[in-house]
Amino acid sequence: MIKRLLMAVALLVLCLFATPRVASAYDIFGGVDCTSATNSSSAVCKGQPATDPTTGKAADPIGGPNGLLAKITNIVAYAGGAAAVIIVIVSALRFVTSGSDVSTNSRTDADVENARRSLGGALIGLAIIVLARAFILFVLNKV
Repeated sequence: MIKRLLMAVALLVLCLFATPRVASAYDIFGGVDCTSATNSSSAVCKGQPATDPTTGKAADPIGGPNGLLAKITNIVAYAGGAAAVIIVIVSALRFVTSGSDVSTNSRTDADVENARRSLGGALIGLAIIVLARAFILFVLNKV
Protein backbone atom coordinates (compact mmCIF):
# COMPACT_ATOMS: atom_id res chain seq x y z
CA MET A 1 0.00 0.00 0.00
CA ILE A 2 2.75 2.43 0.95
CA LYS A 3 4.77 1.45 -2.10
CA ARG A 4 1.84 2.29 -4.40
CA LEU A 5 1.27 5.57 -2.60
CA LEU A 6 4.93 6.54 -2.98
CA MET A 7 4.85 5.63 -6.67
CA ALA A 8 1.70 7.74 -7.18
CA VAL A 9 3.27 10.72 -5.41
CA ALA A 10 6.48 10.33 -7.43
CA LEU A 11 4.47 10.21 -10.66
CA LEU A 12 2.53 13.32 -9.66
CA VAL A 13 5.74 15.22 -8.87
CA LEU A 14 7.23 14.12 -12.18
CA CYS A 15 4.16 15.37 -14.03
CA LEU A 16 4.37 18.71 -12.23
CA PHE A 17 7.97 19.16 -13.39
CA ALA A 18 6.94 18.46 -16.98
CA THR A 19 4.31 21.22 -17.16
CA PRO A 20 5.17 23.94 -19.66
CA ARG A 21 6.05 27.42 -18.50
CA VAL A 22 4.96 30.49 -20.40
CA ALA A 23 7.67 32.80 -21.69
CA SER A 24 6.81 36.36 -22.53
CA ALA A 25 8.24 36.28 -26.06
CA TYR A 26 6.88 32.86 -26.99
CA ASP A 27 3.71 32.67 -29.03
CA ILE A 28 2.46 29.06 -29.19
CA PHE A 29 0.86 29.65 -32.57
CA GLY A 30 3.62 31.62 -34.26
CA GLY A 31 6.87 30.68 -32.52
CA VAL A 32 9.35 33.24 -31.26
CA ASP A 33 10.22 36.37 -33.19
CA CYS A 34 13.50 37.60 -31.74
CA THR A 35 13.88 40.16 -34.54
CA SER A 36 11.09 42.45 -33.28
CA ALA A 37 12.01 45.31 -30.99
CA THR A 38 9.66 44.23 -28.20
CA ASN A 39 10.88 40.62 -28.03
CA SER A 40 14.59 41.12 -28.67
CA SER A 41 15.26 42.14 -25.06
CA SER A 42 13.29 39.28 -23.46
CA ALA A 43 14.89 36.43 -21.54
CA VAL A 44 13.99 33.90 -24.22
CA CYS A 45 15.94 35.75 -26.92
CA LYS A 46 19.06 36.53 -24.85
CA GLY A 47 22.14 34.99 -26.42
CA GLN A 48 20.21 33.80 -29.47
CA PRO A 49 21.02 34.99 -32.97
CA ALA A 50 18.33 37.12 -34.59
CA THR A 51 18.27 34.94 -37.70
CA ASP A 52 19.06 31.31 -38.36
CA PRO A 53 22.24 31.19 -40.51
CA THR A 54 21.05 28.14 -42.49
CA THR A 55 17.56 29.31 -43.44
CA GLY A 56 17.79 33.09 -43.07
CA LYS A 57 14.49 33.14 -41.14
CA ALA A 58 14.04 34.28 -37.56
CA ALA A 59 15.71 31.88 -35.11
CA ASP A 60 13.46 29.96 -32.73
CA PRO A 61 15.24 29.30 -29.41
CA ILE A 62 12.47 26.97 -28.18
CA GLY A 63 11.44 24.80 -31.10
CA GLY A 64 14.21 25.30 -33.64
CA PRO A 65 16.75 22.67 -34.69
CA ASN A 66 19.17 23.90 -31.99
CA GLY A 67 16.46 24.99 -29.57
CA LEU A 68 15.49 23.95 -26.09
CA LEU A 69 13.24 21.08 -27.20
CA ALA A 70 16.05 19.51 -29.22
CA LYS A 71 18.42 19.76 -26.26
CA ILE A 72 15.88 18.19 -23.89
CA THR A 73 15.23 15.43 -26.43
CA ASN A 74 18.95 14.70 -26.64
CA ILE A 75 19.35 14.55 -22.85
CA VAL A 76 16.37 12.21 -22.40
CA ALA A 77 17.50 10.01 -25.29
CA TYR A 78 21.06 9.71 -23.98
CA ALA A 79 19.87 8.92 -20.43
CA GLY A 80 17.34 6.35 -21.68
CA GLY A 81 19.88 4.85 -24.06
CA ALA A 82 22.45 4.51 -21.28
CA ALA A 83 19.85 2.84 -19.03
CA ALA A 84 18.85 0.46 -21.83
CA VAL A 85 22.47 -0.49 -22.50
CA ILE A 86 23.03 -1.17 -18.79
CA ILE A 87 19.90 -3.35 -18.69
CA VAL A 88 21.11 -5.23 -21.78
CA ILE A 89 24.47 -5.92 -20.11
CA VAL A 90 22.89 -7.02 -16.81
CA SER A 91 20.33 -9.26 -18.49
CA ALA A 92 23.02 -10.78 -20.73
CA LEU A 93 25.06 -11.60 -17.63
CA ARG A 94 21.97 -13.11 -15.99
CA PHE A 95 21.33 -15.11 -19.16
CA VAL A 96 24.88 -16.46 -19.23
CA THR A 97 25.02 -17.33 -15.53
CA SER A 98 21.61 -19.02 -15.39
CA GLY A 99 21.54 -22.72 -16.04
CA SER A 100 18.83 -25.22 -16.70
CA ASP A 101 17.28 -27.18 -13.87
CA VAL A 102 18.26 -30.80 -14.45
CA SER A 103 16.00 -32.13 -11.68
CA THR A 104 12.80 -31.10 -13.49
CA ASN A 105 13.89 -32.37 -16.93
CA SER A 106 13.08 -29.00 -18.47
CA ARG A 107 15.16 -27.34 -21.13
CA THR A 108 14.60 -23.82 -19.79
CA ASP A 109 14.54 -22.49 -16.30
CA ALA A 110 12.66 -19.53 -14.83
CA ASP A 111 15.94 -17.59 -14.60
CA VAL A 112 16.58 -18.12 -18.30
CA GLU A 113 13.07 -16.95 -19.20
CA ASN A 114 13.35 -13.86 -16.98
CA ALA A 115 16.72 -12.95 -18.48
CA ARG A 116 15.37 -13.47 -22.01
CA ARG A 117 12.34 -11.28 -21.31
CA SER A 118 14.39 -8.46 -19.79
CA LEU A 119 16.86 -8.60 -22.69
CA GLY A 120 14.04 -8.41 -25.23
CA GLY A 121 12.34 -5.57 -23.35
CA ALA A 122 15.56 -3.57 -23.16
CA LEU A 123 16.21 -3.99 -26.88
CA ILE A 124 12.63 -2.97 -27.73
CA GLY A 125 12.96 0.05 -25.42
CA LEU A 126 16.22 1.04 -27.08
CA ALA A 127 14.57 0.86 -30.51
CA ILE A 128 11.66 3.01 -29.28
CA ILE A 129 14.08 5.60 -27.89
CA VAL A 130 15.97 5.82 -31.19
CA LEU A 131 12.79 6.09 -33.27
CA ALA A 132 11.20 8.68 -30.96
CA ARG A 133 14.32 10.86 -31.01
CA ALA A 134 14.53 10.65 -34.79
CA PHE A 135 10.82 11.54 -35.14
CA ILE A 136 11.04 14.52 -32.76
CA LEU A 137 14.15 15.93 -34.44
CA PHE A 138 12.55 15.41 -37.87
CA VAL A 139 9.51 17.41 -36.79
CA LEU A 140 11.65 20.16 -35.21
CA ASN A 141 13.74 20.51 -38.36
CA LYS A 142 10.64 20.77 -40.58
CA VAL A 143 9.02 23.54 -38.52
